[in-house]
Amino acid sequence: MTSKRSIFYWFAIFSFGLSACISLPAIGSLEKDIANSPYGPQISATEHQSEVFDEILKQIENNYVYYETGNLDWASLRQEYQDQIQAGLSYAEFDALMTQLEGELPTGELTYITRGDRITADTAPGTTAYGGIGAFISFQAEDIPHVVILDVMPGSPAEKAGLRAHDSIYSVDGDPVRLEEGGNVVQRIRGEAGTSITLTVQSPGKELRDLEITRATLAGIGKVKANLLSPKNTGYILMPTTPSATTAQEVADALTQFSTNKDLKGIILDLRISNSNSNWPIEEMLSLFLDQTSIDIYSRAKNEAYVVKGQDISGSQTVPLIVLVGEHTSGAPEIFAAAVQASERGLVIGSKTPGVIESPSGFPLSNGGQIFIASASFRIGEEEIGMDGFSPKVRVEAQWDEITSDQDPVIEKAIQTFEAQP
Repeated sequence: MTSKRSIFYWFAIFSFGLSACISLPAIGSLEKDIANSPYGPQISATEHQSEVFDEILKQIENNYVYYETGNLDWASLRQEYQDQIQAGLSYAEFDALMTQLEGELPTGELTYITRGDRITADTAPGTTAYGGIGAFISFQAEDIPHVVILDVMPGSPAEKAGLRAHDSIYSVDGDPVRLEEGGNVVQRIRGEAGTSITLTVQSPGKELRDLEITRATLAGIGKVKANLLSPKNTGYILMPTTPSATTAQEVADALTQFSTNKDLKGIILDLRISNSNSNWPIEEMLSLFLDQTSIDIYSRAKNEAYVVKGQDISGSQTVPLIVLVGEHTSGAPEIFAAAVQASERGLVIGSKTPGVIESPSGFPLSNGGQIFIASASFRIGEEEIGMDGFSPKVRVEAQWDEITSDQDPVIEKAIQTFEAQP
């Protein structure tokens, strides 16, 4: 699909932001350079930290898409943080304070990257391979902190050990999943290929059990899963947690396969574990199922309208469509679901999404660090998804870790809806 203004542009910013060019001093050198200049101290650590903090606030003021519409008292926040800086901080403590600043905004709308982390990112090998177990996860804080398995890679160590989608991990090598580490628990699950890990796991409705898994070298790419649901009159497509460059083609192939069924009732497109990254095929998915639907893209500086130009593949523009969403649906999949609902192209079923749709922009700092700010957002019709999340027309509340292979209330509701059609 071609367009005058690519909606994908807004999602691509983050992928190259970490590599923005800036000359970085060596780790640990900045504090020494400031204090021991050959011409005497030119600026104190406190003065330098204050300058960096002012840079951050200025970039937020100029670029944060919700700067004026959010509920933050920016003057009080500035004073609170300046007081801590003026009390005297080491550079490590200043970095920790700026990381704390992230929490003043909704999750993901501000990210502070230290100089050291930038150097690590810039010099890391250009590969997605890693040592792990082959499971896509999400952190769950309630009631007891745990990790929810969204999906597992076919043939992975996780699958071979018996770990399945909807399972939960409560401890790693006997150490419980902790609230304060959140999603960073993934760093404890990953590790060098060939090493072993013991996970305390619970399947929905079952007792806790221990699984020993040997890690392997993996690439974090998911595949579309497609099949006909019993009684073989409804096509089901599960979008992966981590899409790839072939995801849109896999969806198109599934539609072609389903179109051979003369009694096909419709398509269920499941986005409940679908997260956005630079590979999520937002343009292709919109054009497959929608036509002439308008999506507003806006920032502090301007507003633009993106109009979907449809392309029918194997009846994709006319086949009855139901989209499933939930608490793990985030980013571009939320925009897609909202567009389907606003255009009345199909029915959206499930639970409210988190509203993580903002597109970030990166800005270098004078201390060698960098910040990413939510600088653009999307509006479909009158709905501000980024502020409150997206609410499907038909609400069915079902936590992913409560669903079993033979009982999924959200899919059941979708099938009932199709069966009720004349």
